[in-house]
Amino acid sequence: MDTNIANSTSERSIMLRVRVCMAERGIRSVAALHRLLIEAGVEISHPQLIRVVDNRAQHLNVALLNGLLKVLGCRVDELFGESVA
Repeated sequence: MDTNIANSTSERSIMLRVRVCMAERGIRSVAALHRLLIEAGVEISHPQLIRVVDNRAQHLNVALLNGLLKVLGCRVDELFGESVA
């Protein structure tokens, strides 16, 4: 394996852009997002959602991902970004 490729990929990380998507759509608080998710049938605790919004979640389930895409009205590529350290 090319060491340049290995080094460049090891410095990258996936990040959630939930706050950016929220702001672009006028959703001003995590509480408002939480209400929208509950209305969409997605069950998540407020503390768990804060971790997701603050990009501190260790994993996501597909139901939450689908709910975020639905209530934020965005595409997958808008919800995820890449950070290069």
